[in-house]
Amino acid sequence: MVSAVSGSTAALQGQIQRDQLDLNDWVTCVSAKTPKGQAEIQKFSGEISAAQERLARIEASKSGTPNTASASAPAHSGALDGRDHGGYVDVWA
Repeated sequence: MVSAVSGSTAALQGQIQRDQLDLNDWVTCVSAKTPKGQAEIQKFSGEISAAQERLARIEASKSGTPNTASASAPAHSGALDGRDHGGYVDVWA
C-alpha cells in the first residue's frame, strides 16, 4: 500500500508541474486577457488547486494528522506576480 501512495504522490506532483507549465504559458501568452485565455487560466488554476489538495490529503493520511490546509486555502487563484501564495497562483492581479 505504501508504494501505491508514493506512486499517487509522484503522479500528482508530476501533474502539478505539467499544469503549472501550461498555466505559465497561458498567463504570459498574448491571449491571456481574451475569454479563451481566461478560461484556460482558470481551468489550469483549478486543476492545480485540486491536485494540491489531493496531495495534501495523501500527505496528511501518511502522517496521521488531519489536513487543515485546504480549509484555509484561498477561494480563487491569481497572476504570477512573484509573491508566494502558498502554492496557489494569483491570476486576478
